[in-house]
Amino acid sequence: MDWSVFLDLLNQVRSSEKKSAAGRPAFDVLLMFKILILKTVYNLSDDQVELQIRDRLSFRAFWGLRFSNRVPDSKTIWLFGEQLTKLGLGKLLFDRFYSELGNYGVTINPKFRSLFLLSSYYH
Repeated sequence: MDWSVFLDLLNQVRSSEKKSAAGRPAFDVLLMFKILILKTVYNLSDDQVELQIRDRLSFRAFWGLRFSNRVPDSKTIWLFGEQLTKLGLGKLLFDRFYSELGNYGVTINPKFRSLFLLSSYYH
């Protein structure tokens, strides 16, 4: 999938939050969005998805992470989801995600689609 189609929306999160150059660099917005996708598909809490990031090789491969990479904690994951919701980007991003899957001939099981629709990011 060409993940760059999400960047125009995702970069709005970073442009709205940066007030100074102090502190750690923010995590990549695309990484954070992919985390929210798997969090929703697997119906995981923020704490559970943090554990899976640290534990599962398949998740790390999807996110393009190595074991030496710094990973977001549950609070960072929660905050990113809140920022998407606050900016009204969740529905736009997940709709675009479905559209992109369709472009590749992938259909989503209605059960999984309903998880996205029920997700707080989708409102």
